[in-house]
Amino acid sequence: MAVLLLCDSSSAQRIEPNKVYATAWPTCDSGSAFDIKAANQAASRQPSNDEMLANVAATKEAVRAAKEKLQAALRDPVAAWAEYCAQYGPHMLQDTTRYMYFKANLALAASRNAEAAKNNPDLKGQEDDLMAHGITQFSHLSQDEFDKSFLMSKEVTIPTTFKPTRRSRPLADAVEPAATTPDEPQATADTGAGRRLMQGSVPCRTNKAFPYGALGTPQSWDWRNAGVITPVRNQLGCGSCSAHASIGALESTFIRKWYDRGYRASNTDLSEDDFLECTAGNQCNGAWPDSVFDRYICNGAPFEASQPYNANDGNNCRAIPRYITGATGFSYVPKDGASLAKSVFVNPTVIALDASRWNTFAAGWVRNCGESWSRLNHAVLVVGWVGGVPMSNGETWDFWYVKNSWGPTFNNAGYIWIRKDRCGGDGPFGMYKTNPWTPLM
Repeated sequence: MAVLLLCDSSSAQRIEPNKVYATAWPTCDSGSAFDIKAANQAASRQPSNDEMLANVAATKEAVRAAKEKLQAALRDPVAAWAEYCAQYGPHMLQDTTRYMYFKANLALAASRNAEAAKNNPDLKGQEDDLMAHGITQFSHLSQDEFDKSFLMSKEVTIPTTFKPTRRSRPLADAVEPAATTPDEPQATADTGAGRRLMQGSVPCRTNKAFPYGALGTPQSWDWRNAGVITPVRNQLGCGSCSAHASIGALESTFIRKWYDRGYRASNTDLSEDDFLECTAGNQCNGAWPDSVFDRYICNGAPFEASQPYNANDGNNCRAIPRYITGATGFSYVPKDGASLAKSVFVNPTVIALDASRWNTFAAGWVRNCGESWSRLNHAVLVVGWVGGVPMSNGETWDFWYVKNSWGPTFNNAGYIWIRKDRCGGDGPFGMYKTNPWTPLM
């Protein structure tokens, strides 16, 4: 299928092509190179019809439960608030402002559910049984607080693309990582080269022309089954979504590059905070993924243990070891679903969209191609898609697998499924409005 990276098929027997691995496929011994054939078998596995029907049924049940919980909260908001505080913070129980926001969000979620039934042509006025707005981890925040804490600032405008370059600055101080074992975190040190405060968007100019236009794609593809997608992170109250999404993509290239040294999805954690601290300006207001890719591809990426994430940008750029990510550049992907699939087929790919309404998104999948958007304010990582999902109307639909950075309690274990097929124009939430970004290997 795709040309991915390195190696032979020496460990293909370790993969069971007809099995879905919940987190990652079984690891090879440290010293084995990344196995393209086995990874392709795992990532391209098409779920059976029974598996997909079971998934649809489970999703509908989660949606039903979320809507039922919302209706109960609307009937008795005091009891619902006490339950919410017990889960998310007992200190808020007597906070009348938080309680006011909570009740306002209950009404907002109910209105969004009604709006979905009215505006989605697939539903013909019926209730959406695939998506539920309701009580979430953000229900104690006002819309303005949510926007300022978890989305990019309004000062961050639609991104500018830069022309491809034939050459870029060499890797400044990046080095190869030492060997580790799949069950241990990376070793780290507090000394080393690489202290440099970056200015501008893509000063290294590692961007290249999109090379995957002629690729074909399978019916389904999931990088998680190939064992190169790290766990869902949490950006907390800082608009660092681009750093999290882009570094999630680079962690994938890093694992494949250094697989023979023991790096796996379970023990690879590159630092988001290094980008915040070593890029001029307050990066908690947001940035675009090209600046993240450019910096880390050019200068290398440190481990989380060297520069832990603290949801704050203090412009405190430290001299710590930075390592070769495995990416040789990045590319702007054409603005359409077919090109996005070709890109994701080769590497997990970052998209920008409008997540302003996700603060009430409690359960389910996004079925509506026309989900509204007004401003691109959030970056997320597309790690694959599933095709041919049988729906109750007799049609089969396709959905993107989208990794978010709001922790594993968001929606579906930190992921959101977004309708893939038949979505033209700007796409759901404006996800085709601007060029996605992908690392190249």
